[in-house]
Order: sequence, then C-alpha cells, then structure tokens
Amino acid sequence: MKHILTIDESIGLLPDGKTIHTFISSSGGVLVGSHWDREDIIKLISGEFRPELSGQIAKGMNHGMAVFRQYIGYLFIETNMEKLSKLESEIIGQLQKEAK
Repeated sequence: MKHILTIDESIGLLPDGKTIHTFISSSGGVLVGSHWDREDIIKLISGEFRPELSGQIAKGMNHGMAVFRQYIGYLFIETNMEKLSKLESEIIGQLQKEAK
C-alpha cells in the first residue's frame, strides 16, 4: 500500500535526537548510510519531496519513510517505529471506514 505522508505526519515520525540516520541503495544493492542533521531532514520533507511509507525490509531496519530523489533513487529515513505503528493502524482504520 503506497501512502504519501503529510509534512506533519513525516515530522512526527522522526526519532528524537540531533541527527537522523538515512540510507540509499546504490547500484549492486549496496546500502550507503549517513547521518543528517535533524533540521536538514525537516527541510527536505517540508520542501518539494514528500515522504511515503517504506516497505517491510526498510521498516525492519527502522527506516519507515522514504523520499524519492531523481538521480539518487530512494532515500530511506530513520523513524520512530512505535509512532509509525500507531499511524499505520490509523491509516488502515480510515481505509476500512471509507470502504464501507
């Protein structure tokens, strides 16, 4: 299920701390990780790039959001998994409500 996050949802999912871990999947499937300043991540997700929920593999590594950036691919962003689980439950509940 592809779900584009709002700015508020995205910021709310960030873990505490001054830095946020990210990774990209480079050619050949090699993961390249880095730490971003929290404020830089907030600028990224508040600008033209809107995060979406990532897949199960990235979530298993505590990176529940992903931003697609041309020429780079997906940038996976570390998330607070407890908050993510709660948000996903709310999204599923809303989808079930709309289906009725």
